[in-house]
Amino acid sequence: MAEPGGVWAHALALVEAAVERDQRAYGLELLAGRVRHNRGLPAAGRFEQLERAGALRLLQAEALLRRVRTSCDGPLVLLKGPEVALRYPDPALRRFADLDLLVADSRDVHRVLIRSGFEEALDPELFIDIHHERPLRLPELPLLIEIHNSPKWPNFLEPPPVEELLAVSVDSRLGIEGLSTLPEAHHAVALAAHAWAHVPLQNMRHLLDVALLAEGIPRAELRDIASKWGVSRVWATTIGCVDSLFGDAPRTAAERLWARHLRRLRERTVAEAHLERYASPFWAYPWPMAAQVSGSMLFSALRPAQGESWRDKARRTRTAIGNASVAKSRHDEALGPDAQKRGRQGRFTRTG
Repeated sequence: MAEPGGVWAHALALVEAAVERDQRAYGLELLAGRVRHNRGLPAAGRFEQLERAGALRLLQAEALLRRVRTSCDGPLVLLKGPEVALRYPDPALRRFADLDLLVADSRDVHRVLIRSGFEEALDPELFIDIHHERPLRLPELPLLIEIHNSPKWPNFLEPPPVEELLAVSVDSRLGIEGLSTLPEAHHAVALAAHAWAHVPLQNMRHLLDVALLAEGIPRAELRDIASKWGVSRVWATTIGCVDSLFGDAPRTAAERLWARHLRRLRERTVAEAHLERYASPFWAYPWPMAAQVSGSMLFSALRPAQGESWRDKARRTRTAIGNASVAKSRHDEALGPDAQKRGRQGRFTRTG
């Protein structure tokens, strides 16, 4: 594996430190597996199998995108996924499970692809009134396709108009005729907003994606795009962590207060996940809005979720207190799917 300088050198240093601690490098597990392999250490889990699957996934993505391109007309802008993977020294080290395509008319493209042999996948109730249509797939390929009417964006903030994104798009690195992507500066800001809309500063992989796209671009240019798109505070928080973790900038307040898991490449604990939920709005929104969002989430979290009794709520709360230092995913597994769903109801974020 090539080891270029800059962002990638810092990423490798962080992963190597996690390997020294015998950690799985949350968010960058495949890169940690490669480091272990290069050192002659036992590779964690199914690393070699996953690495081969990653290489195959990129080939499948190209085949699937070519099929989409020949099946419909109009602009197709590829976001995330293989477009970001091509910035890695080895694209197989960047996993993705679906392909995100931004189009002018998502419903029309969705219908055209179904007539062309694509099939709808997953529960339709999960994709009502969100930023993309119900995922599609071909029977012979495992990857899903999401046809977007807009990028995923932090709640309460308006995403940029799709017409603007289509207008600035450039040729994709995949080399498929008629397939576009966003310019690196725009893509970096869009990725930061997308990641924040899921869970703010969730793991190192999200930040590495942004870092690789933003590398070498003047910070003023990136700030201007973020300001135009209404995500100045989200971007400032994200790029501050990027410059701290993949550069020589000092640690940010977010890292010190509610994102301490990042530098050690571990998952958030239950207690840290709760702290992030109520603190992160102050790093995304103007103060009055942040106070309202945080307060609303706290008020919602203190009450039983829909369909939950006070007794069940008390039981779930006791479990969370007892698991305060446990990794969030292990805690969620112990709760079971119904309790997990209820616990998520207190978070203001778009689905999908």
